[in-house]
Amino acid sequence: MTAAGEDMGAPVVPVMRYRDLPAAIDWLCTAFGFERHRVTTDRNGAILFAQLTFGNAMVMLGPVRQSAFDRFLKQPDQVGGAETQVCYFFVPDAHAHCSRARSAGAEIVFDVVDRVNGGRSYTCRDPEGHLWNFGTYNPWRPRSGAPAPPRRAHPKRAARGAAMALAGVLVGAAACLAGVRALPQAARSGLLLPQPPSGEPALEAELAREREARRAAERAAGEARRRLSEARAEAQASARGADAARAELAQAKSAAQAAVRDAAELRRHLAAARSEKEAAEQAAKAARSDLARAWARASAAERAAAQVRRSLARERNARAGLGAEASRPPPWE
Repeated sequence: MTAAGEDMGAPVVPVMRYRDLPAAIDWLCTAFGFERHRVTTDRNGAILFAQLTFGNAMVMLGPVRQSAFDRFLKQPDQVGGAETQVCYFFVPDAHAHCSRARSAGAEIVFDVVDRVNGGRSYTCRDPEGHLWNFGTYNPWRPRSGAPAPPRRAHPKRAARGAAMALAGVLVGAAACLAGVRALPQAARSGLLLPQPPSGEPALEAELAREREARRAAERAAGEARRRLSEARAEAQASARGADAARAELAQAKSAAQAAVRDAAELRRHLAAARSEKEAAEQAAKAARSDLARAWARASAAERAAAQVRRSLARERNARAGLGAEASRPPPWE
């Protein structure tokens, strides 16, 4: 880094999103030792974004929104706790820093362990699921005299690399051999090859050695071609396996989406059935109420009719009694 870069801090600044931004700022400062560099608020005091520093490193924090840019981002709890990137910070004492984070409530995913680079590190999650990595390995510190750690190549890549290297060596050897054979005998004897003794046996021996060298080169080239063909076949098989896995994953996603749609459709049907049942129950209740009122009206009508019949009977009886009195002869007759 240049002097200006050191004064201004690291030029790479990670950006993290949080649903509860004020709580995240307080927690990161308490658990990890971040310091508030800048906190920007609106007129109502709501935090728009914040800049926290950790030594000469910085992270920017923002809220989870529904902007066009936010549509390309997911929170860990939306993708099963996965992360596509992780922030690493150098600390002098990994054990002490891990204890501090644990005391603040951090979920320790990987406890402090020794690494092949000579440092110690641990990994944890914050309350909203983001992964953080802290360790004693300082990538900016030069390691004078320390050899680079060996890299173990993938078997298939190693086979392909060895085949290609062997093919290159054989092609070079064949070109050299062709060049040697194209030279005159004097040039080959005086410049490139030790001068053989004169005579026919020496010439035949030289020709025999050339033929044997050519056969050996052809055998080596054939072996290289065979190995290269095997490496290509393995790579094609791996590609086919990856394609099959992607196809199965796509089918599984389609099945899951169909299951979600079916479940939503069933829920809609169930809600409609419940609504219909409630409507039927209300209609039955109303019908029972109407029937009860009808029975009450019918009973009242029957009682009124009985009262009328009794009144008519009394009136008839009274009229009949008056007629009998009228037909009776007077006492003087």
